Amino acid sequence: MTQADNGRLAIHGGQPARQNPDPPMYPGGMAIAEEEEKAVLDVLRSKRLFRYYGPGETESKASQLEKAFAAVKGARHAVAVTSGTAALATGLHAIGIGPGDEVILPAYTWIASAAAVVAAGGIPVIAEIDETLLLDPADVAAKITPYTRAIMPVHMRGAPCRMEELMAVASEHGLKVIEDVAQANGGSYRGRSLGTIGDAGCFSLQFNKIITSGECGVVVTDSEEVWKRTNMYHDVIAPLRAEYDENELLCGVNYRMP
Repeated sequence: MTQADNGRLAIHGGQPARQNPDPPMYPGGMAIAEEEEKAVLDVLRSKRLFRYYGPGETESKASQLEKAFAAVKGARHAVAVTSGTAALATGLHAIGIGPGDEVILPAYTWIASAAAVVAAGGIPVIAEIDETLLLDPADVAAKITPYTRAIMPVHMRGAPCRMEELMAVASEHGLKVIEDVAQANGGSYRGRSLGTIGDAGCFSLQFNKIITSGECGVVVTDSEEVWKRTNMYHDVIAPLRAEYDENELLCGVNYRMP
């Protein structure tokens, strides 16, 4: 953007941030260049192919990603998992969703949002979207029952849900909030990064997403308890590698990133 643009967006005649057109297909893959190739070769040459151990004393790339991701989002914790779907399932377990618990979410989303609720043993409850094509806070409030335990706002196509109103509904009824940010990585709501407003935020780094590694997911949270439960559930071995109280232990699966 030049000084003459005076901060004008490209749609209003300012200089476009992108000087070359996007490829017709697979923009994430087509953007791979020497920097990405070097990062992969660095891992292979280090022989450190697993996050917990390997030759040398270097920090794993997964750990580096978590620290950088949390810092960019302004969150206290981030946990890298195998996919966006795994992030949702892990995050739901981490906030305490289990058999019979209802989670309110929109139908206008990818199937993974509802499937993750089922994977956690919960029951997806569909609420309407409003004129923004995002979750309608008024209909969310109307869908709450004695079995409702959480709300899942889905930030679609880069647009943020009406988080202030949704958080007010959640607070009034004592509900958890888990944000699906798979399609809005980098977006914000009133100065806060999407994914950091609720109890947990779940991101996808799948091939078609805004930032891609081919396949990956990330859970972010400011809660120490949610982070511990996320860490335990995403990796069956994690409780053995940290000092958790036996009363806190959560049975895990292998959603960990190498």
